[in-house]
Amino acid sequence: MLQPAGFADELRAALRIGEACWGFLILFRKEEQGPFQQEELQFIRDIAPLIAGRLKAKALSQAAPADSGGQPEEGIIILDDGLEPVSLNPGGSYCWSSCSAWSSSPGPRCPGRSGSSACGR
Repeated sequence: MLQPAGFADELRAALRIGEACWGFLILFRKEEQGPFQQEELQFIRDIAPLIAGRLKAKALSQAAPADSGGQPEEGIIILDDGLEPVSLNPGGSYCWSSCSAWSSSPGPRCPGRSGSSACGR
């Protein structure tokens, strides 16, 4: 299914805190980039709990009213090699713009903005 689009490798991670799963991360690698390396797998293992913590905090925070400009749907962000977005759905656009608020706070940072982070619903 992915090979016709030029993808040759896939990395999936459950974003967990303890036994609770707060989301999933799915990354794809183009054929010319080769398979994911062990250090990349370890990096994802290291940041997965940080991402899960943000997702948990968001999920458990007070729910925003539907008309308050909250996230419209699950966010999908496709990044280029420089960690800049090349494609975003409306939820991904919401997440990416939310990253600017995180960039000035302590903790994980957004891709392409001095570090790494994630947003989801």
